[in-house]
Amino acid sequence: MNPQDSEYHHWMDCLKNPNQPLHCLPPLQVKKSSLMTEIKGDLFRPFARKEFDLMVHGCNCFHSFGKGFAAIVKHKYPQAHTADKKTPKGSRAKMGTYSQAETEHGIIINLYSQFHYGFGSVNCDIGAIKEGFALLNEEYKGKKVCIPRIGAGLAKGDWNKIKPAIESVTPDLDITVFIV
Repeated sequence: MNPQDSEYHHWMDCLKNPNQPLHCLPPLQVKKSSLMTEIKGDLFRPFARKEFDLMVHGCNCFHSFGKGFAAIVKHKYPQAHTADKKTPKGSRAKMGTYSQAETEHGIIINLYSQFHYGFGSVNCDIGAIKEGFALLNEEYKGKKVCIPRIGAGLAKGDWNKIKPAIESVTPDLDITVFIV
């Protein structure tokens, strides 16, 4: 609360007066949410140092790790692309789900956050991102997760909409977002 706000002064007056009824005090609000931290820098180095349990990145449904962040994942961790290729190519049923690969540094999650790939239009599906993270929250409670700004790069999604969608379904994950 800001000391400049009238609401602040109201609550301070309530606290100063011992004869005020309890309803004068604000109700205790406990809200569990993911505390998404945003850091500028390369997420591959801290992942390689095992500072995180999971690395999650967005994928399309056509096994195309040819550009952007996915291309780097394919180069550094080919087992992530191999895991993706074990799923049906071009299947819409993959949206909002994920494949995963065990690596020497941790688990890489290929989150199916867009159906198509390519340039020009918005390809990210915020609903699929939200569904995928809800699944991850159930499967990996308490884990430390590193992510890029999923859906906000080549897929052209709006990070200001994507971030709260992820936060709304990940109360049990410790997520750090790396901004390249």
